[in-house]
Amino acid sequence: MGETTVMEETYYVEETGVEESDVNSTRRSHTCCWKLMDTRKAVLVVDTFHIFAIIFSVLINAIVYHERTFGGFFAGLLGIIISLIGFFSAVRFSLTGSCLATIGFILCFIMDTIGFNWVAILIDILLIYPHGYFAWEVHTGVMTKANYKKEEYLMPGIPALPDI
Repeated sequence: MGETTVMEETYYVEETGVEESDVNSTRRSHTCCWKLMDTRKAVLVVDTFHIFAIIFSVLINAIVYHERTFGGFFAGLLGIIISLIGFFSAVRFSLTGSCLATIGFILCFIMDTIGFNWVAILIDILLIYPHGYFAWEVHTGVMTKANYKKEEYLMPGIPALPDI
């Protein structure tokens, strides 16, 4: 019959700095962002970038374009609130917060699709992906506080993220 091959990947365990083989590992969580990190770290990273990007764009609109209306500010505030919910739910491994953030970004995706805002649609997809997977992993019990050190993953060569 056909021969089965076992693909071996190397994972980096951030706490110990030791590489371990996938064959001997019982790691079950999904790697996110082109296999750079686990979904919890991905949620923390994309939410942090999203918050700073919103603050930067609101400041640029206020300074360069002298925007005096509060429409952009309130839209940015909504995005910051959703990202903060996602960030703190990832810190606490909260299913409710993860689902709220995912639903919030899905609603933003729907609004941007209706308005044909293509850049925002791409950003929404990049935000929905890690949030949705993290919510699924928390729901199924793959990602919990108790087993996170076993599920933690960071691609070798990437600087260690602060342990939150």
